[in-house]
Amino acid sequence: MRQKAQWSFGAGSLYYRKAGVTPIRVATLQGVDIDISFSTKDLVGERTFAEATARAAATITGKVASGRFDGRAVGQLFFNEEPTEGRIELVSEKRLAVPATTPFTVNVIGVGETFDSDLGVVDGATGGFFDRVDDAGDLVPGKYLVSGGTYTFDEDDAGKTVLVSFMRGVSGGSTTLITNQMMDIAPTFELVSADSKGMMIQLYACTFSKLTLQRKNDDFLIPNMEFGAYADDIRGVGRLSGVV
Repeated sequence: MRQKAQWSFGAGSLYYRKAGVTPIRVATLQGVDIDISFSTKDLVGERTFAEATARAAATITGKVASGRFDGRAVGQLFFNEEPTEGRIELVSEKRLAVPATTPFTVNVIGVGETFDSDLGVVDGATGGFFDRVDDAGDLVPGKYLVSGGTYTFDEDDAGKTVLVSFMRGVSGGSTTLITNQMMDIAPTFELVSADSKGMMIQLYACTFSKLTLQRKNDDFLIPNMEFGAYADDIRGVGRLSGVV
């Protein structure tokens, strides 16, 4: 006797697997969309309805929404780059005081950090923007010089409160370089999606085609990644499994 048709609930679990790297489990999964479609060709003569229909090309596309950003998935499977340890952090308007006596410098980098780049200085009292110069001889009130995370100000700005914005390298996390690769390079991975009721779909050869990072003022960042699947040279396209 046949069992009842299976029902499924929730996003389930999702894994990526690529040759030579550790499998990736997608964390805080929000949803997985998988669309399998065939095009058809109709044979139509002088009458309204087709006399025959043939199935033509097939496509498998999908979209994954995750509540957490995974640098490994983005680096290894989307950009085809191996992430490096450490991350780049943006520091916005760090409040500092220019010393009242010489040298009129402030250092924004702590132990174990590296200075990446300057993003500007604002006067903490007036909100006006300081202008950056490249030579100490050009320092006048309202201007600053930066080198290796050390900001130097004119003596007439001594004692002022300044808001310094910059980028720094810190430990923890990862960084992926986005490089200008040849067009034919596309990392291929295996996708496995399953739920607690026993329904599973496995696609042997997938490639990501789109990454969306949409920031909202009052909501969490939900990275979306779109992919397509095609036939593996040895195993075929994939398999769909369930309890019925």
